[in-house]
Amino acid sequence: MVEVVEVVLVVIVKVVLEVVVVVVVVEVVVVVVVVVVLLVVVVVEAAAATAAAAAAVVVVVAVVVVVVVVVVVVVVVVVVVVVVVVVVVVVVVIVVCYVKS
Repeated sequence: MVEVVEVVLVVIVKVVLEVVVVVVVVEVVVVVVVVVVLLVVVVVEAAAATAAAAAAVVVVVAVVVVVVVVVVVVVVVVVVVVVVVVVVVVVVVIVVCYVKS
């Protein structure tokens, strides 16, 4: 019984670590995309001849920044919740196994 539980726990931890790695990679890609978009926006804003065009660019930048911040926060919260759940499950399973043995 304990051996099976150990194998299951190893698999669970491995999956969680892989998910965390994927999330980190996605976050890095999102940040890079946002930086590129902001650079393009700055270039467009510098080339904008009118105040109205510059104001529109500022609004777009603000919206992009807000969306990115919200996405990053949501992803971080989800990852933290998943890690906490996995840790709790692992601890409970270990305690149950040692109590039964």
